[in-house]
Amino acid sequence: MLRKLVAALTFAVFCTNAHAKPSIQPLEDVVMHPQRYIDSVNISGKEQIDCNYIKNRNHFVIFASGQSLIANTNGNFPWERTIPRNVYEQWGALCYKANAPLYGASDTMQSFVLLLAEYIARATTKDVVINMAAIGGTPVGEFIHGTANSLLITQLHNMKQAGFLPDLVIWEHGQADIGRQSGQYAADVKTVIGIFRQNGVTAPIFVPTDTTVNWSADEALRQEQQSIQGFENVFPGPDIDLVRYRYDGTHLDQKGLEIQAAMWFQALDQHFHWHSRPAK
Repeated sequence: MLRKLVAALTFAVFCTNAHAKPSIQPLEDVVMHPQRYIDSVNISGKEQIDCNYIKNRNHFVIFASGQSLIANTNGNFPWERTIPRNVYEQWGALCYKANAPLYGASDTMQSFVLLLAEYIARATTKDVVINMAAIGGTPVGEFIHGTANSLLITQLHNMKQAGFLPDLVIWEHGQADIGRQSGQYAADVKTVIGIFRQNGVTAPIFVPTDTTVNWSADEALRQEQQSIQGFENVFPGPDIDLVRYRYDGTHLDQKGLEIQAAMWFQALDQHFHWHSRPAK
């Protein structure tokens, strides 16, 4: 799936599509009309909804980025799709009712972000909008100067153009950078955080501890991720290494996915204090 996405995005950058409007850059067209380029269930079965309908309501926006543990790689294959109430996706210039797999991520199973958004919608009574830029198996350097960087910047641009600035950024990433020299990963993530800030994102960024590959956590990477949590306006997410429900020793099964989403909600609630909102 990663090879398909990389090939599709590379093709779009260097080629002109006959159906694209001349005023749209090729990569932006991939984001706005992914069905033209990416042969995946990521681009089928979505019900479009007017973005203005959401903007005129009380809403909360999540921007989620990283690699496989956020990029539609966990849980069961979504043969029976469920569409949670008051949860939407913003992809390119359009909005949709959210379901799995989420737009903007490379794989075709599920992401905890969908379930997390449903928890937030219930706790706040707000509409929740998801915007994703996540590619499985991608080192952090790709988010600085590679295909993932192009997707990230395009998603941030289109989100701003659509009028949805994020209230929350989730960065769940790490396994592809295991074994690097000490300090390099944290320095690169700091650069990625700078990309968010340079593109007008002032929202808090949450970074989990998430390093498990083949049932084994990496202590050096854990320490780097926890050091990132001390950057300005960057906060700790949950310790996902504690989740043992994994179908291959790395990616989470359905129970693991549900635990992951619940852990994220609890971690975020400590910051946003959703549990203390006045009862109606």
